[in-house]
Amino acid sequence: MIIGITGVARCGKDTFYSLLNRYLEEKHIKTKRLAFADDLKLELNDFTKEKFKIDLLKCDGSDKELIRPLMVAYGKCRRMQTEGKYWTSLLDPKVLDLINNNIIPVVTDVRYIEYKDDEYSWLKSHSGVLIHLSRRLDDGSLVQPANIEEKSNDNKLK
Repeated sequence: MIIGITGVARCGKDTFYSLLNRYLEEKHIKTKRLAFADDLKLELNDFTKEKFKIDLLKCDGSDKELIRPLMVAYGKCRRMQTEGKYWTSLLDPKVLDLINNNIIPVVTDVRYIEYKDDEYSWLKSHSGVLIHLSRRLDDGSLVQPANIEEKSNDNKLK
């Protein structure tokens, strides 16, 4: 079994994972956080460090927002080249290893449902469960999608 977490950027997916992990640890159930974006960041990191002085493995806040369009475009190109299979193919062996070791993989960034074998379909092919998150701001409004791709896919994933 795999757990997938979806929702727009900055809605609390990793925070939710931390809480879920703590809860399941109390029940003696092991989990491990995985993300499609981790491999994306590894592939782009040398470029962003050289060209922008931004380390994708350590950045947050304004640096992350500055570089987000590049990450989205790069990820989209890789997905288009493979009809949505590029990032899932990188995560698949990690997921299978965890499952074989009785550890529940929790993928904290399931965001795409555009191709037949995209992230959502991949999750379902592994008997995965998808959790959709939204977050309200102090004024009561919801955190909005960071870009048009996110808006389109988030609506479908709900």
